[in-house]
Amino acid sequence: MPSLIYGTSLTFVSTLEDGQGRKGLRWLGVAGMAGAAVAPAILGRPTAWVPALLLAGWLVKRALAEPDRKGVMLLVRDGVAGFILLDATLLASFGRTAEAAVVAALLLPAFGLMAIFRRLG
Repeated sequence: MPSLIYGTSLTFVSTLEDGQGRKGLRWLGVAGMAGAAVAPAILGRPTAWVPALLLAGWLVKRALAEPDRKGVMLLVRDGVAGFILLDATLLASFGRTAEAAVVAALLLPAFGLMAIFRRLG
């Protein structure tokens, strides 16, 4: 269920890319994404708080950074990469800490690929 809420909220935020960067609506989407990130930690094991707070904090930081169209685009980009931390949170909430760490480590190649795509684009 957290993945569904996170994905739906991310899709909602992505619809704001063409608008005027409506701040209130952007925060509604970020709240849904952050809530979905934290929910497994609330219901699961304490180790799930680490990836959950990393993801929620990053989303809030990104939403605060740039209130314009570019900021919404960056929020969507980071939100897509956030699925990795969401999966790590879900694993950790079930006590699968080692697997959660391996999944979270997938952020490294994801960020590397984003840097390569940025140079090519």
